[in-house]
Amino acid sequence: MVQVEFVGVFRRIVGSIKLATLIVFACLAVSTAANASPPTATVVVSPNQLAYGQTATVTIVFSEAVTGFNLTALSATNAILSTLGTTDNITYTVTLTAASGVLAATNQVVLNLTGVTNVGSEAGVGTAVSNNYTVGPVNSQTITFGAQAGRTYVSGGTFVVNPLATTSSGLAVAYSSLTTGVCTVTGGIVTMISAGTCTLAADQAGGGIYAAASQVTQNVVIAQVASGIALAASPNPSLPGQAVTFTVTISGSSPTGTVTFMDGATTLGTGTLSGGVATLSTSALTAGTHAISAIYGGDTNNTSVTFIGPQIVNPAVTTTVLVSSVNPSAPGQAVTFTATVTSGGITPAGTVSFNDGGAAIGSATLAGGIATLTTSALTAGTHTITAVYAGNGTFKASTSAALLQAVNAPQDSLKLRALQVIATKVVAQNSGAAITGAIDTAISEGFSDGGNLVTPSGGGIRFNFSADPDQPQAATAGADVPDRWNGLYGRSGSGLPGSANGYAQSQLPQGASRVDDAFAAINRSAMPAKAPGLRTVAPKDWLLWADVKGSGIDRWGSSTSAPILYGSQVNALMGLTRRVTPNFLVGAFGGYETFDYRSDALNGHLKGDGWTLGSYLGWRFAPGLRFDAAAAYSGIGYDGTAGTATGSFSGHRWLVSSGLTGNYKTHGFDIEPSAKFYALWERENAYTDSLGALQADRTFFTGRASAGVKLSYPWLTSATVMLAPYAGFYADYYFTGDDAAALALAGTVPLASVPLLDGWSARATGGVAARLGNEATVALGAELGGIGSNVQIWTFRGRASLPF
Repeated sequence: MVQVEFVGVFRRIVGSIKLATLIVFACLAVSTAANASPPTATVVVSPNQLAYGQTATVTIVFSEAVTGFNLTALSATNAILSTLGTTDNITYTVTLTAASGVLAATNQVVLNLTGVTNVGSEAGVGTAVSNNYTVGPVNSQTITFGAQAGRTYVSGGTFVVNPLATTSSGLAVAYSSLTTGVCTVTGGIVTMISAGTCTLAADQAGGGIYAAASQVTQNVVIAQVASGIALAASPNPSLPGQAVTFTVTISGSSPTGTVTFMDGATTLGTGTLSGGVATLSTSALTAGTHAISAIYGGDTNNTSVTFIGPQIVNPAVTTTVLVSSVNPSAPGQAVTFTATVTSGGITPAGTVSFNDGGAAIGSATLAGGIATLTTSALTAGTHTITAVYAGNGTFKASTSAALLQAVNAPQDSLKLRALQVIATKVVAQNSGAAITGAIDTAISEGFSDGGNLVTPSGGGIRFNFSADPDQPQAATAGADVPDRWNGLYGRSGSGLPGSANGYAQSQLPQGASRVDDAFAAINRSAMPAKAPGLRTVAPKDWLLWADVKGSGIDRWGSSTSAPILYGSQVNALMGLTRRVTPNFLVGAFGGYETFDYRSDALNGHLKGDGWTLGSYLGWRFAPGLRFDAAAAYSGIGYDGTAGTATGSFSGHRWLVSSGLTGNYKTHGFDIEPSAKFYALWERENAYTDSLGALQADRTFFTGRASAGVKLSYPWLTSATVMLAPYAGFYADYYFTGDDAAALALAGTVPLASVPLLDGWSARATGGVAARLGNEATVALGAELGGIGSNVQIWTFRGRASLPF
C-alpha cells in the first residue's frame, strides 16, 4: 500500500468543477496502485514435544491486520485445533491438542492465507507452515537428591541445599520444607527455625513428554547448641544453718528452662533461667564437704549439661561458759554446774562432759544449748571444774574456762594460798639478785691479773687479791690504783712528786733505792727507815670467795596501815673460780638461803630455806669489756601459816643469767657500766593444808633486766689498809608470769596472782670495801630497789675473799 500526502493551500480556482473532480480521482488511482502487497503470517507451536492428549499453543502473527481469519484456515497433523483468540487482528492464538495413540515424529500446522484479506481487501497468497512438533506417548522422569550434611542451630541462620537435586529429564526441580517448624526453604536457601530434623522435598511437576516425577526427600539434622555451665556459691565455705546462694550461668543460644540443684542424691530445689541465669538459696546444709550438682535439662536449641562443685560447710565455732550454783560449798552439799554452749545464732546440740581436774564427774545432754550436772561428791579442797562440749559434725568442740570450786575451804585456806602466791615470787626475785650479784663479783675478781685492786660490780665491789698496789698496769696509761688512792697522779714507780715512790724517795738519803714500800709512802712524816722494796705478786689462777647478802621488803603507799607483805631473807654463797686463760674463766658455787615474810592483811607468815648449786663463766673479749653467763638450780622448802591454816610445800627453781660489763678509769674513778639479765622458773608441789583444803600445784617465772653504772674511788688510809667507797644507779625492768588462779577473799578485793614488784623501777646501791695487809678483802654494802614503784626492797651485803 502506498500513501500520498498532500500539503498546501487550496486556492480558489475559477473555472470548471470538473477539474477538481479529476484531480481527486487521480489521487485515488495512485493510492490503489501503491497498496498492492498481500498479507503474510508466521506460525509457531509451543511446546513442540507433545504427549498424547497434551495441549500446546499455536501463535499466528500476521504482517498486518486482517479479516476473514478463522479456524478453518488452519489444519494440523495428528492434532485438534480449538479456541481461536486475538486482541488486535494481527496476533492470534489457537489451542492445539495432540491426538492419542498416534506416534508421529513429523507434524505441522498449515495456515491457508487465501481466505485472509487486509484492510485493502487484498487476499493472502499461499500458505504459512509452523515449526515441527512431535506426538508420542508420556515419558517418566526421576529425581536424584543426595544426602545433606548436618548443621548446628544458629538463631535465624541459613544454609544452601547441597548437593542440589537433579532430574533425568533435565527439567528444573522445586524445593519445599515438610517440617516448617524446624526450617523453611526458598529457591534452594534453607532458613533454620529451631534445632531438630529438617525434611527437604524435591519435586518436578512434569512437562512436554514427561510426566511428573516422584517426590524425593532428604533430612538435614540441625543439632542443638552445646550448652556451657558455671556454678558459683556465696559464701563458700559457709557455716551450718547459714544461707548459701548458688548461682548457675548457662551459655548457648538463648537458653530457657530450669536448673535442678542437688546435694549428692538429695534435691535442694530448682531455679528458672532468666537471661541464662538461675539461682537457689538454702540453709539446709550441714557441716562437711557437699558435692553440689547443677543440672540443666536443655531446651529445643540447647543441650543438657551438668556441673558438680564442692561446698564446704565448716563446723560452727562454739563457746562454753560454766557457772556454779553455790561457791564455796560444803562437803556433801549438792552443787549444780550449768554449762551454756553458744554458737552465734545457732543452738548447738550434743553432750557436755564435766571434769574435776582431769577426772570426769559426769555428763549431760544439751537442751536449748544448756546442760546441767548436780553432784554432792566433791571433797574438801579447791576443785578445778571444766565443762567440755564434745561437738559434732555441725559444731566444733569447746572447753569452758576453769572454775575453781572451793569445797569447805575456809577463808584461812584461801589466805594461805594468797600468801604463797605473793611471797614466793619475792623470795625468788631476791635470791636471783643475790646469786647474780655474787657471780658478777667473782668473775671480776677472777680477771684481776695485776690490774685494779678494787673495781665495783653490779652487786657490790670486786677485789683483786693478786694485784700489787704499787705494781704498774701494762694495759693502761693512766695513773695506777695506788697513785690514785693517795690523791696524786703520776706513773707508778716514777719517783715523781705525789706518787707513792716519789714521796718515799723524798724522805730517804740521797741515792736511796726507788723501790720503796707503797704503803709507807702514805705516811706524810719522815720515814725513820728505808721503806721496803716494791712487792712482786704472782698471778693467782684460783680464787675462793664467800658472799652474804641480807634483804628486806616493805610496801609504801598502801591504803591500809598494814602492808601486804614485809620481811627479810639472807643468801649465803661460797664459790671457787678457775682462770683457764688470761681472758677466760669458769667457776662453781653453792649456797644457802633462809627467809621469813609476814602479811598482816592475810594474818600470814611464810618462812623456809633452801640450797643452791650452780656454775658460771666469764670471757673478756676486749680490753675493759667482758661477757658472763651463769646457771643454777635450787631446792626450796616452804612453811606457811595464815590464821588457823598451815601447810608445807616444796619448790624447785632454775636460774639463768647473762650480761655485759665494762670497766673504765678517769680522774681517779673506776667506772663500770653494765647491762644484766636474769630469769627464774619455779614449780611448787600441790599439798593439803591443815584445814583439809587441797592447794593445787603452781608454776611461775620472774626476772629482771637492768642497765646502769657504778663508780668507786679507792685510796690508801694506812700502810696495811685500803678503802674504796662506791655508789651506783640502775634502771630495772621486772617481769613475771603465774599460772595460779585469781583468789577472792570474803569482803575484800580479789588477790590476783600479780607480783609485788613488776614493771619499771630504779635501784641505788652503795658501800665500802677494805683490803687488809694479808691480801684478804672485806666489803659491806646496801642497796635499795623498787625506786619509783610501790614496793621497796632493802638489801645489805657482806663479802670476803681470799686468793691462793
